[in-house]
Order: sequence, then C-alpha cells, then structure tokens
Amino acid sequence: MKKEILFLLLDKWSDWEAAYLSVGIQMLAGESYCVKTVAIDKKEVISIGGFKTVCDYNLSTIPEEYEALILIGGLSWRKDSYDEIKKIINQSLEKKKIVGAICDAAG
Repeated sequence: MKKEILFLLLDKWSDWEAAYLSVGIQMLAGESYCVKTVAIDKKEVISIGGFKTVCDYNLSTIPEEYEALILIGGLSWRKDSYDEIKKIINQSLEKKKIVGAICDAAG
C-alpha cells in the first residue's frame, strides 16, 4: 500500500506549485507514495488557473495514517487566518508528521 502525502488546497490555489511537487514525488518515489488532495469542506476548489478540483478528503475526513501534509500556496491564504487549518497542522505536528508550506501558505 502506498503512503499518502496530503496536499491541502484552498480556492485560488497555485496549480503549478502542486504540479511541480507532485511530479517530483511520482518520478522519484512513485512506487512508495501517492498524492491525495484535501479541502476545508466538501466543496470543489478552483485554482488560479481555473482547474476545478474535487478533493479526496476534507478536514473532517483526513485519514489517521499519512506521511506528510503540504499546504499549497495561493491567493486565499492572504484573506483569512484559517483557524480550522491551524488545528490540523498542530495535530500533524503532534503525530510527528512532515508539514510543509509553499509560498503564501508559509505565512
């Protein structure tokens, strides 16, 4: 069974950031890992480039087992503090999971 790396996507997410990272994961470790997407809720999210994405999980359905949580950058990070995301980040860190953030998601 492949280990999951979760990409958290918000509306206006930076599709190129997720694309570059997911290609690297698939090319270098594709037999061991897979990328899954997470949204705040069950609604689809739309990237800056207009890609409509129905995510694999939402914040309430994230599986217990995953290897990493990656916050993909985008324009929405500038608008809100996202307290519900802070909770998931803290839970991930408590479980000794890898947590990463790209661009505006790192703020």
